[in-house]
Amino acid sequence: MGRIVAGSPVPVPPSDFSYYDAESMVDVARSLLPAREKGNDLFALEVQGNSMIDAMVNDGDIVIMRPANEARNGEMVAVWLTGKDETTLKYFYLENGRVRLQPANPTMQPIYVETRAAFASRAKS
Repeated sequence: MGRIVAGSPVPVPPSDFSYYDAESMVDVARSLLPAREKGNDLFALEVQGNSMIDAMVNDGDIVIMRPANEARNGEMVAVWLTGKDETTLKYFYLENGRVRLQPANPTMQPIYVETRAAFASRAKS
């Protein structure tokens, strides 16, 4: 579907996500999916940046995501910060009524947002 930045949040690029381009399709073997996952709603994003390097997600990698309206502490999420219209890839933690978006890179600081300002998609593990 596009790119996700693993670094400081960046503006959501204008795009028509309903457009299908067979050349940019990513094939994923069913054996790599969890047993209960049908794969119908999955989408792929190319990672740009290095905030998730300790999670073994590097610049140029492809992450397979599933749309979600909620996330559990410790899950890797692609977050759309709706108030700022920005996106980023981080670990999710709900703490004291706000969300901590934690990079997996010790040289980077977490991002804190109000719970109503974020929409998440979860990475497939």
